[in-house]
Amino acid sequence: LLLARVPVPAAVQGYRQERRSLAKLLPGRRNFARSILREARRRQAYGAGLAGLAGQALKSIADIVTVPLGLDRAIRGEHTMLDAAELRQWRAVWQACCLKIE
Repeated sequence: LLLARVPVPAAVQGYRQERRSLAKLLPGRRNFARSILREARRRQAYGAGLAGLAGQALKSIADIVTVPLGLDRAIRGEHTMLDAAELRQWRAVWQACCLKIE
């Protein structure tokens, strides 16, 4: 079963992250690149390892450029604001939840 990658508004995901942190992103990319290289070495797939390393390096550069400017969300297609219809829907959900709790 293949699922299409569709940007999901943060409210639907259940959390909202105000800003992404380079202090967390870059070490994560470095560790993932190390894992790619380790697996490539194990499989003797050196070309794939270099391609994976290059991909992580390019993503790191993109993060360094876009995250401080706040452009990363727009590029990834994430919604940062609820539109009027989503806001009405979430208010209805919230009211339904509150009524059940009381």
